[in-house]
Amino acid sequence: MIDVDEFKLINEKYGHLAGDQTLQALGKLMTGIFFKKDILSRMGGDEFAVFITKASAKELISDKVECLKRRFQQSGRNLGVCRNLSITAGADFVQRKDTFESIYYRADCAMRSGKRNDKGTLSFYDASMKSNVDRLQDKEKTGVFTGSYAINPLNGAKTPIWLSDYVL
Repeated sequence: MIDVDEFKLINEKYGHLAGDQTLQALGKLMTGIFFKKDILSRMGGDEFAVFITKASAKELISDKVECLKRRFQQSGRNLGVCRNLSITAGADFVQRKDTFESIYYRADCAMRSGKRNDKGTLSFYDASMKSNVDRLQDKEKTGVFTGSYAINPLNGAKTPIWLSDYVL
């Protein structure tokens, strides 16, 4: 899973046409960086999915994502929309009994973990990410995200602040 960092700000600051051009640039870059047999898809908004058919090593995925990040940042400068255009990505490897939904879920958990903790990075799924994403999704159903984060002074981790955190 790949998500454009701060995409909403691009739309707000430069307009929706610039936002559309940014997404088109990312799509074109992806088709040039990933293999022809890989499956590329825009999942909605500013989220994209890539299924690398022959991925067996983290290094391959890391190399592809790093190349995409560098070229996408340059595209932002070329488009005049942002000097530090970035993406956050999440990944996992297909397991024997996976369905589309199960691999999508794990990659999405990894990507969301990266968005919360360190934007502009690639995160590989681990089981601890599942409980964190599930907790956030439960809060999304019962509360309203304030748009602010609490920063842990020990490790710098961001925690979203929800209105339901303050409702008794």
